[in-house]
Amino acid sequence: VPFEAMSSSLLTSIGMASLGGTILGLSTCAYLALVGKVSGCSGTLRGPYLQLTCQTNSNAYHIVYLGGLMLGGAIMQYCYPQGYEDGGYRADLMIFSGILVGIGTTLGHGCTSGHGLCGLARWSKRSLVAVCSFFMTGVVVASALYPALKSEWEPQSPPSATAPHVSLLYAVFGVSFVFISYGAYILKELAIIASILLCSLAFAIGLVLSGMVKPTKVHGFLAINKNWDPSLLFVFFSGLTVNLILWPFIMKKARPAACPAFDLPQATEIKAELVYGGVIFGLGWALGGVCPGPSIVGLSGEYGMSMLIWMGGFFIGAQVAVVVQKNWLLRGSKSGTEEDAMQSVRHTDVIVDCDDDAKDNHETKSLGAGSPPVEHSPAMLKKIATVCADEPNASANPLDIGVSHGGVGKGHNPVVD
Repeated sequence: VPFEAMSSSLLTSIGMASLGGTILGLSTCAYLALVGKVSGCSGTLRGPYLQLTCQTNSNAYHIVYLGGLMLGGAIMQYCYPQGYEDGGYRADLMIFSGILVGIGTTLGHGCTSGHGLCGLARWSKRSLVAVCSFFMTGVVVASALYPALKSEWEPQSPPSATAPHVSLLYAVFGVSFVFISYGAYILKELAIIASILLCSLAFAIGLVLSGMVKPTKVHGFLAINKNWDPSLLFVFFSGLTVNLILWPFIMKKARPAACPAFDLPQATEIKAELVYGGVIFGLGWALGGVCPGPSIVGLSGEYGMSMLIWMGGFFIGAQVAVVVQKNWLLRGSKSGTEEDAMQSVRHTDVIVDCDDDAKDNHETKSLGAGSPPVEHSPAMLKKIATVCADEPNASANPLDIGVSHGGVGKGHNPVVD
């Protein structure tokens, strides 16, 4: 009987994981078909932070998507509370895990959503390297830490039915509407707003149904032991299968339904930071069992305060990575030629949007919602390249040296791949 009960429970878990993964795949396909962009949760979480701290211009796509994820999580807490964990987690584990994931996903340009679900569906070699890096690291580290941290990975005593959980849930509802309203004010295009909101709500539903918002579920999958839970593997394969089937059909379209053009990743070079960024992300993922998307949706759970603490660590880590990239990885070389610099400019990825190998258009405020990517003129590229080649410490990022899409002026200080 115990074996039959265990088998029944596992089959139910696998079924829910497959259902959730399928919804995640459909959500990312819909986002591509409607908006023409790649879904990426670490950029969605990191982007508004960099915008609020005046390190980049507003990206309304991220703002509305973030609001939709929060709203979807709050709705699912009421409709499907069993999809959330009961109780909280050690604050030190959460904040340290968040720091590592913030650093890793910023340096490695993505997490499980875009690199895993979207990048592999595009047959991206960069995403394959990133996925192998963070997945193998997560499995090895979680399996090694399992004997020592097994009890720490279990949720602590459940919080009371009053504050702070209920207060935080109300706050999530309120903040989600603020994000959605502000993003809608910038975008002004109802079709785009509705498309982003629909996809983000579906993504949140998929995360909850799949079990991804439960850190114990993630640890049960990453830590190989006699009680290993393989169900999250079905989340990945079901979501990826949907994308592999549908993406080729979507890309045959001349343009997405709600926007004038597709805005997809252009970078192809596999750099070292893609690997060690993935490794650092894997360390944080193994330690806390949390990644960006589930942390946003999980704010509405009874362990919402733990997710809020984790986010604080994530923002710290992301800021550290931005500083590291800006002051170390992107320094020009005295031996760099003008042509090398021009190549670097042409293949620039803005860090707040290159999450999960995605490259969105920053300038929604000046160019209009859904505008296609802007190409710099040959004269502008030559000017930028000259600066980069002549200045050994200059970044190859046109926006970083004060070149905007409208000409030369104050840039928005992003970091590039």
